[in-house]
Amino acid sequence: MVSNGRPVSEVAQSLGIGENLIYRWKSSSQQKLSLVAPPPASRDGDSPTIPAGGSPEDTLLTLHKRIRELEQERDILKKALAIFSRQT
Repeated sequence: MVSNGRPVSEVAQSLGIGENLIYRWKSSSQQKLSLVAPPPASRDGDSPTIPAGGSPEDTLLTLHKRIRELEQERDILKKALAIFSRQT
């Protein structure tokens, strides 16, 4: 939600959690992303290049792994939202 532009304070309040927790999640997510994400596209609109020594298959596997991680994070947040929404 924060990465989609919502303020941290608003997200924290809607989930019933502290802002510090969201900042920790954001930091952790950025660290994980920097470890598994392919290089970003250049500013002129070119697609990302494959890292030196890496095959397209390796890049695809890395991206699939990242997709699974993001889906797990999304599912956890959905469950948390459902739990906190019921308690009001």
